[in-house]
Amino acid sequence: MRELSAESLRTCLVTEQRDKVTLGLGAIASPNCGEAPFDKKRWSARLFSLPWTRWPIYDEAVLKLDLERIERWYQARGFYGVRVMNVDIEPQGARAADVCKEKDCTLDVTVHIDEGEPVKIRKLAVEVAGELTPELRESIEEALPLRKGDIFDEAEYDIAREALADVLRQEGYARAAVMGEVVINRGLLVADILLKVTPGPVCHFGEIRLESKGELPEEPVRAAALLSPGQLYEEDELQDAQRAIYALGAFSAVTVRGALDEGDGPEIPIVIELEPRREHQWQVGAGITSGQVSTGVAAQENLSVPQWDVHLLGSYENRNFFGGLRSFRIEERPRMLFTDQFPIVPESSPRFGNTITADFSQPGVIDGRTNLFLETRWDNGPDPFLLFFRNDAGVSLGLERGFFKQRLNARISLNQDVMQVSKRQPIREQVQEQLETRWAEGTPMAMVGEEVTDDGAILYDPVSSYRLSFIEQRISLDLRDDAADPTKGAYFRVSAHEAVKIWDPSWNYIRLTPEARGYVPLGLGIVLAARFGIGWMKVLKFSSELDSQSQTLGAQTYRLRGGGANSVRGFLPGDLGDGRTGGTHRWEASLELRIPLSKNFSIVGFGDVGDVNSGFDVIRTYRGRACPSDAVEGECTMVDRDQNPLTPPGGDGKEADELRTGKQLEVTQQKHEQGFRWTHLNTTVGGGLRYKTVIGPIRLDVGYRPKALAGDEKKNEKLQQYDRSERQFSKFRGAVHITIGESF
Repeated sequence: MRELSAESLRTCLVTEQRDKVTLGLGAIASPNCGEAPFDKKRWSARLFSLPWTRWPIYDEAVLKLDLERIERWYQARGFYGVRVMNVDIEPQGARAADVCKEKDCTLDVTVHIDEGEPVKIRKLAVEVAGELTPELRESIEEALPLRKGDIFDEAEYDIAREALADVLRQEGYARAAVMGEVVINRGLLVADILLKVTPGPVCHFGEIRLESKGELPEEPVRAAALLSPGQLYEEDELQDAQRAIYALGAFSAVTVRGALDEGDGPEIPIVIELEPRREHQWQVGAGITSGQVSTGVAAQENLSVPQWDVHLLGSYENRNFFGGLRSFRIEERPRMLFTDQFPIVPESSPRFGNTITADFSQPGVIDGRTNLFLETRWDNGPDPFLLFFRNDAGVSLGLERGFFKQRLNARISLNQDVMQVSKRQPIREQVQEQLETRWAEGTPMAMVGEEVTDDGAILYDPVSSYRLSFIEQRISLDLRDDAADPTKGAYFRVSAHEAVKIWDPSWNYIRLTPEARGYVPLGLGIVLAARFGIGWMKVLKFSSELDSQSQTLGAQTYRLRGGGANSVRGFLPGDLGDGRTGGTHRWEASLELRIPLSKNFSIVGFGDVGDVNSGFDVIRTYRGRACPSDAVEGECTMVDRDQNPLTPPGGDGKEADELRTGKQLEVTQQKHEQGFRWTHLNTTVGGGLRYKTVIGPIRLDVGYRPKALAGDEKKNEKLQQYDRSERQFSKFRGAVHITIGESF
């Protein structure tokens, strides 16, 4: 075959070859019979068959029918002069007997085809009966996918007829019909096409009828559909209603259609077919979570974290809670936590934790498609970044609604998060050692100065308990062709928090995290994907009861962090930029090339870049005695490791006097605010493997940080002194991630 795809033809034949593990470059390995594209070619190699793969049986009569199918398939693609020249079968003896007596009972079938030349479209005309607006006539012509000079293909011709009818149905012409006449001149290899469009009457919705396999309340369904008798018939409205009803969560299948076969008038009955899910559902199970969990117990966000767990889970869900399609779900998940990257088991692990979540949803608030939700979550165990033990409980109360076929989703909520640090801290020493090593050189929470004694001095300031109240707004616009495996389109998301200091200890702050993603198909199934996101948080006011780190960086659960499988992949989770303590400024960008090699297997190449920082050039907190107790007054000063004198704010006065006399126990020095560090590139390049499963693609990514692409690394050299990736992967400047789901 020279012009068309052998893979596309094989799917239409009954005679088949034994399945083999196949690798290729681009395209889809298993197209469906009769579905375009037919002329896409790619390199592929059939490698080996798995031992349990079935052997197809050769049948001479079936092969003869397949030879006729080959010619008909080619004719449908526009090659009307096609001929099957001959068929070679090796070994020849296979055709002489029904029973194989040889040692090798396999045979090869080779079909030799003379494709001939294709028929191309010479004339293409559209005739519209009746009176239509000029704008609608123009829309019909623009919707026609066929062009003069194209190869005539029967499948493309059928698609063109349906496309014209769709344009009319969107404008209320539900009974529109498109007939066609095709004249093919095989001698001249040309086709003349005439499409006759009959709009019919302008139609409206008639009776709205529900058909369900189970007993459920109709009112919430009708309210979510937002369809009413007398409304102009539009296919988009039916699709929008179908998505909105499905989003109620009570149905496993929803179909909303016009009953065009019931009568021939302008009133079209609308049928809503429902297949309810089980009203009550209990579940128990076990699993492993790695690479990505929800953080922020009140307003949850997905973030890569440096831990993995083995857990049990038990849940109960009621999808018609007290009627009205209200839903209620509660889940408990006891966990054995391993406080490092999967599959590493650190000495301090496993640690035990538990999470309990409970969610309630009330549909039809304000209007039929606005839901009231109440979400609660309690997390007991170590913080995934700083490893201190705490109880973190959160509750969110708000409204959410979908618009424009559920592609635009908006959410607003009131949130309360209460974190109580546990008195029992069995792994504080571990994180303190890490933080002392990594941040001991002029970064947040470092104590320097040769004259400082050890009396009461600590480098790691334990995080304070807090009670955080805030409002969240979240908007997302999904223009992708497939949310789970996108090949084209775009996705935009922005989340905003406004924290209000109602009680102590707490903050007033603003937090903003916009993100954009884009996907461009390059042909043969290859996709170029890109992502850019920033995060910004401004602390306006804080309680004096908070630790100095929290005063500057905000609530531990909602700080900005980076690194990991869904961020800059050359860094382990939390290690990007200023590291585990988090920051108030973050920017990230990713570019990824996704190349399918088979139906379920693909490879990617990627480049990531980004940074996380506290927003200040230097923030230092010095604790302990400024001078030895026996020092002579005026002969002792605090200096940093570069021997630069440190003077508290104001220069002179009481604080300076206390510093010189050794009475000052804490001095905080801040230098100019710097905002985003765009020159700290923190660049990663790497590659990965993907294997599709029913629960999403299993993903292996390896990211490497080349020194030549590190940007202004001199300013960040001291941040790299403690690098967990080098400690774990034998001086490898990068990270390895194993998880489930695409990176973005």
